[in-house]
Amino acid sequence: MLFRSHLRLTASSQESYIASVSNHVASIMRVGLRDHLHCSHFRKFPKDEPKLENIERKLPAPYRGMIPIVRKHVPAEFRLMITHECGYHDRKFVHLALKRGSQLLSVVLAVKEDGESFKTEELIPALTGAGIPFYQSGVQRFQIAAFESDRHLVYIVSDLTPAENLRTMTAMGPELKDYLNKLAL
Repeated sequence: MLFRSHLRLTASSQESYIASVSNHVASIMRVGLRDHLHCSHFRKFPKDEPKLENIERKLPAPYRGMIPIVRKHVPAEFRLMITHECGYHDRKFVHLALKRGSQLLSVVLAVKEDGESFKTEELIPALTGAGIPFYQSGVQRFQIAAFESDRHLVYIVSDLTPAENLRTMTAMGPELKDYLNKLAL
């Protein structure tokens, strides 16, 4: 089904689509997927990449140091289109969205809620690197790779191949986890 850029769906149609897609993955994977769908999938992006200084200030100050980490590890052709703090279903997210042609890639962070962990859902890591368990899932064309820091759930959601999506996350993960664990929030 083609939903992005050619059709304008009502808010309830978007909600219905998000629910139907996300219900095919584990609940903890839905956290990142739903924000990606809500904020990136239905968004009309500008034609040209915005200036970094214009979008950087839309990100809460403690998270701005993520930008160079993300840009260093995503495939080079991806352009950073948005950075912001957003909300979806009463939950706040830090969201960086990148675009390469028609492909989208989101880096989504959510502060963990009480008891929330990939371990509590008994998910099996796709692999472990640098002592970090990385989790993977997918539905339709959406690939999800994730890990957790001390206080955050971290996701990459994209329409890359499963291997490329996971490779991007495992390259970025150690540096991003160190950065997030040092944040004084």
